[in-house]
Amino acid sequence: MVGDFNGDKKCDIIGFHNAGPYISHNTGSGFDGVSIQYNYGFGINDGYASYQANPRVIGDVDVDGKDDIIGFKNDGVYVSFSNGNYQFTASQKLYDGFGVNTGWNS
Repeated sequence: MVGDFNGDKKCDIIGFHNAGPYISHNTGSGFDGVSIQYNYGFGINDGYASYQANPRVIGDVDVDGKDDIIGFKNDGVYVSFSNGNYQFTASQKLYDGFGVNTGWNS
């Protein structure tokens, strides 16, 4: 997936590993060569069994110009907010619905 995680108007690349997200930042002429794990959350090890059962998406939830990570776990919707300094807040539950436990699935 892609998103602007630091508010520089350039799309960065994000991928989700077993332990969580890794991001490569857009330098304007390519991407930094090193993917950096920002946050222990949103990976298989944190309860996201598969993309079909527990999708993760990108969007600017708090409308600050920086994309955030949104995850749909079995018990609800979780978000990590980008602080713009190549870091995210800890994953926090924002809504009890839209999870497998409440009848939602792929």
